[in-house]
Amino acid sequence: MFLDYYDSPIPHAVIKDYFNEQELNEVWEEINFLTYKDKLLSADITGSATNNSILQKKNHGIFLDGLYTNRATSNILKHTRKLWNSELTNFLKEKHFIFRYLETSNLDITLLNYYDEDDYYNWHYDYCILSAVIHLYKEPLKFSGGDFMLENENCRFPIENNRMIIFPSCANHAVTPIKFNEPTKPFSKYGRYTISQFILFKGSQ
Repeated sequence: MFLDYYDSPIPHAVIKDYFNEQELNEVWEEINFLTYKDKLLSADITGSATNNSILQKKNHGIFLDGLYTNRATSNILKHTRKLWNSELTNFLKEKHFIFRYLETSNLDITLLNYYDEDDYYNWHYDYCILSAVIHLYKEPLKFSGGDFMLENENCRFPIENNRMIIFPSCANHAVTPIKFNEPTKPFSKYGRYTISQFILFKGSQ
């Protein structure tokens, strides 16, 4: 992993090569199993930011926490736990106090999203404390677009494989539409994937 931190336009960190080779292979095994139209759900079912009751995204996804009764059976849920290892939490909280929430959080929710031809996510913010988004695609890259923008269009991250961006959830963010370089069947598995972790606190009962 390679960690970088930035203060502008809002506090955020970029972690390159987030999964090691073995973890990445195991994550792809699960992604390949899930990438079918009868498994991934449309945006109106997974829920999304809205503007005047109009959905702000076009893609398909599934919340993994509700899919597995035992999180350990999911390669994705297992390997994304590394976000809470001491190397990462210490690095982040030393950079900005907002990331202290990562170490003390007691709940996270994980969403796998798949972006196909013309899919996008307009400007929105998340209803949690911290958001961590991992970008993935099958190599070689077969599409253009899919850039991740954070807070404004000047803070733009062109698609990069196996990279995580973690930031305060109240920051606006968006994904530009993707276009395949040549005609591709729907759910070809060559589009843009994200694994999004929403980090928050569960109140006491």
